Amino acid sequence: MYRFISGPNTRPGVRWASMRRKRKFVHTRDTSRISSLHGGLEFNASQNPDKIALIEAQDGSTTTFGELDRLGARIARGLLANGVVPSTSPVAICSDTLILGHHTIGSILGALKTGNGYMPVSTVEAPERLKTILEDSKTPVLVLAGKPSETVLAIGAQVGTKILNVEELLVRSVDTDLAAWSTISEGTPAYVLYTSGSTGKPKGVVASHGSIANRLQWMLKTYPWSEGDKAMFKTQLGFVDHVWEVFGALSAGVPLVISTKEARRDPEQLVSQMRDFDVTRLVLVPSLLRAIIEIVGGRPGTLRRSIPKMRMWTVSGEALPKSLASEFLAASSCQKGESRPILLNTYGSTEVAGDVSSYEIISDKDLDGIPESSELVPIGKPIDNTTIHIVDQDTNQSVPHGDIGELLVTGRNLADGYLRDPHRTSQAFITVPPESTKAFKTGDFGYLTDDGNIVFIGRKDMSVKVNGRRVDMLEIEALCRNIRDLKEVAVVFSGPGGPNSPGAGITIFAIGEGLTDYKIYDFLKTRVPSYMLPKHVFICKGALPRLPNGKTDYVRVGLPFKDEHSPAYPYFAQVNRRSVLSTNGTGALLREEWIRALGVPEDLITSESNFYELGGDSLSIVSLTASMRRALNR
Repeated sequence: MYRFISGPNTRPGVRWASMRRKRKFVHTRDTSRISSLHGGLEFNASQNPDKIALIEAQDGSTTTFGELDRLGARIARGLLANGVVPSTSPVAICSDTLILGHHTIGSILGALKTGNGYMPVSTVEAPERLKTILEDSKTPVLVLAGKPSETVLAIGAQVGTKILNVEELLVRSVDTDLAAWSTISEGTPAYVLYTSGSTGKPKGVVASHGSIANRLQWMLKTYPWSEGDKAMFKTQLGFVDHVWEVFGALSAGVPLVISTKEARRDPEQLVSQMRDFDVTRLVLVPSLLRAIIEIVGGRPGTLRRSIPKMRMWTVSGEALPKSLASEFLAASSCQKGESRPILLNTYGSTEVAGDVSSYEIISDKDLDGIPESSELVPIGKPIDNTTIHIVDQDTNQSVPHGDIGELLVTGRNLADGYLRDPHRTSQAFITVPPESTKAFKTGDFGYLTDDGNIVFIGRKDMSVKVNGRRVDMLEIEALCRNIRDLKEVAVVFSGPGGPNSPGAGITIFAIGEGLTDYKIYDFLKTRVPSYMLPKHVFICKGALPRLPNGKTDYVRVGLPFKDEHSPAYPYFAQVNRRSVLSTNGTGALLREEWIRALGVPEDLITSESNFYELGGDSLSIVSLTASMRRALNR
């Protein structure tokens, strides 16, 4: 038995099983490595410069690998000419003005070529958050398209970040030997992605070329691309899944279709573009997969017939319900002799290069072995060169086979830590015997099945996934405490029908004289991105429920809103209850579908109700539209 050996950042009580007990761990084999995030793209540019790399769905225009590599080199030289020092701080890339296109990928490539890596930021949402990120990262420049707003210019001046237009970079590009300026190794930072943090301050995850290259290499080897394959780029840059979307295809030398802005908001347009451009692979969250299945009709074979070229669906960012996997299998059924598309359920986080395990679903047999007690598809087994340990959350000792424990990840996928934040880094990234191995405490819980697959069951903290992005409720709480007149606040993920209802979302319960839901919403709007804004705000009287130790009782706070002990949502109180939708014909059907889509009590739906204020979003709108069309046979 390996026992605790004292060392820097090593937690007392850590104990690892010997080789006799390796059945309690999930191991994978070693593989050859690729050296950098953009190395595959550069290789394809040198070998097949005239091959198409990018296809823009907006107008059908294309960019070859050679053109893309030259664009990246010109932007890199422009950055150097503007004072960027190689291998120092990340280059900020505006994810709003650089609408997903060749300039977006060219700017990312340019930042990588300088040896600095890139850091996506939003200049439209939450200016206070932008200021915090630029100040925290000490980024020298922010690259954007078009004329920057006065707010962005002011923030740049305050924190010492130069605001540069991508066109200016191309004009000021000079003939410089990039290889002589920067040295890129596996340990060189490739990107910084800021995620939600419990202190009220976002944390920047620093990922090296080696960590993300291992993720790319595993996917390229396990699921090799074929001639005729096409991927689609539709994920916002702030979400880690964009890394595989972009560099998976470009490393393999296959075209990347860049979706339009409208398609990224409207799943119906996304389906249309996937079909029009013969897309074969897509990365998406389970909620979007459900919306797509509903759009195509949800009947046997409709998904296959609607998007015939699709052969691989990779779901990530949220837990995959077993029921949704069954719907996918039915909707993607095909004729005898045809190959069925793959549904790949992946698990991970920004701190582990996006994904560290996977579970493949091709037929009903892949669902038969799932424990009856589980409503979720397993997250599977680790990818190459990683290990997932199932341990006691307090002692970090391995738990008996089949017992529930915290998932602890070791291996090449691990990020370096949190940028300029040694305290939070030491809390999340610990070292363990033997040989002071670096490990990441995920905060996720699961157990190991007899066939070696891991089943995810939940988290230990106050963070949830919202549209695939990790959001810490405590960060929102910490920000709310800066609101004048606010005395108490609790933030949970819940809804009118409880935390698992269709209308569930980030919900704020606040106490304070003079507070309004709009005041809280407007305060947060300048400080957090849109996906972190609340769906529901309750202004309460009295006090929030407490545990015996005086702490907030989040279980009682998160009870369904219709519970008699829950306060009334301000919007509900303003509804004219007499103006009720008709109980006959289309009105009755519409009410029924609203109840299904939102999970709200029937008496809350009137002719004056606002779908979005009741917890609806773009995906639930798609679901509502699809079900109404089926009901009306249109």
